[in-house]
Amino acid sequence: MKTVALQIRDLIMERLRAVLPLDVALEYDPLHALPDDVSRAVVVRLGSGLPTGGPTGLRNWSRLITIYLMCRRQVDSDAVLEELDALIDSALPQSGLPLIIELERIEDEFKREEFGEVIAAKLVPYNIKYRTSETSLTG
Repeated sequence: MKTVALQIRDLIMERLRAVLPLDVALEYDPLHALPDDVSRAVVVRLGSGLPTGGPTGLRNWSRLITIYLMCRRQVDSDAVLEELDALIDSALPQSGLPLIIELERIEDEFKREEFGEVIAAKLVPYNIKYRTSETSLTG
């Protein structure tokens, strides 16, 4: 039987796959660059915290869910946010799992910044953290 964290991870992946034309949606080390034949990817990682940073005051690292959005092309932020809204409203508040959304390797700097600001504003009521690869954890 799957743990709650694994169920949430699968739900996140299913919903994000529905709105992003993903080449891959697998767990792999987000510190490595995207393979040449991959244009965008979503990585959902469970536990052990962020590979790009140390402790940030969050407890229960083993129950942490981190989403990495890694894109070379433009991201449809509205579609992603719509799905994240549904996810946050349904599963996450009941699970008690902290969620961190990390915007990583979105090559268009303006788009990355804009997307980050939109996500941050959307997540404020839920006390959910987000970060980009250039900023410290906020939220």
